[in-house]
Amino acid sequence: METSQVQNVLPKGYILQAPNNTYRIEKVLGMGGFGITYLATTTVQFGNLKTTISVAIKEHFISDSCERDAQTHNIVYSNPVKGRVESSQRDFVAEARRLQKVGVEHTNIVKVNEVFETNNTAYYVMEYLNGESLRTYVERKGKLPEDEMLTLMRPIMSAVKLLHEHHMTHLDIKPDNIMLTRDEYGDIRPVLIDFGLSKHYGKDGRPTSTINTLGYTDGYAPVEQYAGLTTFSPSADIYALGATMLFCLTGKAPKKSVDFKEADKETLLNSLPISDGTRSILHNALQTDSSKRSLTLKTDDNSIANTQAKLDINSHNATQIINSTESPQAIGRGFTNLFKTLVGLQGATWQRVLGIVTTLTILAAWAIEIIKYWQPTILEIGFRNSIPILLICIYLTIIASIALLIPLSNILRLKFITSMKTWLFVSLPLAIFFLIMNRILFLLYPFLIIYGVIGITCKHRKTVNILLYAIGLAVSLVSYIIIGQYPS
Repeated sequence: METSQVQNVLPKGYILQAPNNTYRIEKVLGMGGFGITYLATTTVQFGNLKTTISVAIKEHFISDSCERDAQTHNIVYSNPVKGRVESSQRDFVAEARRLQKVGVEHTNIVKVNEVFETNNTAYYVMEYLNGESLRTYVERKGKLPEDEMLTLMRPIMSAVKLLHEHHMTHLDIKPDNIMLTRDEYGDIRPVLIDFGLSKHYGKDGRPTSTINTLGYTDGYAPVEQYAGLTTFSPSADIYALGATMLFCLTGKAPKKSVDFKEADKETLLNSLPISDGTRSILHNALQTDSSKRSLTLKTDDNSIANTQAKLDINSHNATQIINSTESPQAIGRGFTNLFKTLVGLQGATWQRVLGIVTTLTILAAWAIEIIKYWQPTILEIGFRNSIPILLICIYLTIIASIALLIPLSNILRLKFITSMKTWLFVSLPLAIFFLIMNRILFLLYPFLIIYGVIGITCKHRKTVNILLYAIGLAVSLVSYIIIGQYPS
């Protein structure tokens, strides 16, 4: 960092006072032509507990027009540039508030917590994301398989779709600007960051701000971005998404768009071990002609359309890649999270306690059934006395039926209804039937335990699901055979 740049940043330890919070500057994270980003800490209170958290703070600072007063730390500028700086600052605040609104609507867009003005400039406070960038992740692991790339990029595509619906463009989508962090369940959460080039547009397609943020990143910017974009151009983001997906699959940054010939693209795409659906999406996203490029992702008609709707992709594979929230991997992770919650491995305190108590109760009931090989049925003990057993059976039926059907959907790539309300309606009559028939449901529990516990640490690939399914059924069958050797 140059001496002039060091003089113009807030020093470590500086206390930045906002209307709602107080922030301590820790270090500079990055600098650009229109702003400085800091790592800061602040104290927050949860009930009676106080804790210190890290945040990222972006400061409006036009490097070629502003300086910082060494004594007051206020931003100063000369009269000739006053109008430009103040107009830019108003746009900075407006863009920050738009980002704050959009971030609330989507978990894969960086969250803006506070926007305020002080020191004769403006700031906005964002969540600080612990983790690594997508670029670092790929450089560390090597090129990614198709399913992993899609798992990481699908949420980012959804985030960009929301931006476009709000007439915003990011204009700097690249692996460096996608952070991979962990959510509360330990799953990777990709987050789109760095909205320094982002623009908002009115209904006429013209930018609503006067900030002229001409910028681009070689390999990820389309040819038209090099000359500057003056109207709403979501196709630029689509090109960048395609280039980012290509980076994940190859482990290398794509060529500059001005040098990336169509023949070279076709050769590269045909050499990749990916499905025809993904290949078609990349081909469409990386078109040199922006009028032929996909602009938005539709979820209502299972197609990916461009401006003139000339290049819709209606193949089953392409539709599944972009629109399905119930892909085998997604369903597998959904079951894992459901299983962990049901057995008390995650969730709020009451959920953990309830899950653990219920699981221990069911395991005890299952163990007793195995040892004694006898359980009174409804017909023998009466319906009223059997209610506790019936409730246990309902609970078991829900998770056992999910455990049985979801692996099948993973293996056969089928879609099953995963609504809990649906499972409850299905499980109630099944539970009564199993209770009358005696002990059938209890024999499924070994399979549930095996699939769930091992599933926590696996990636739910097709071969893994087949293996777990076979092991689980084998254990259940062995349990049945062993018990069947003893008279009731």
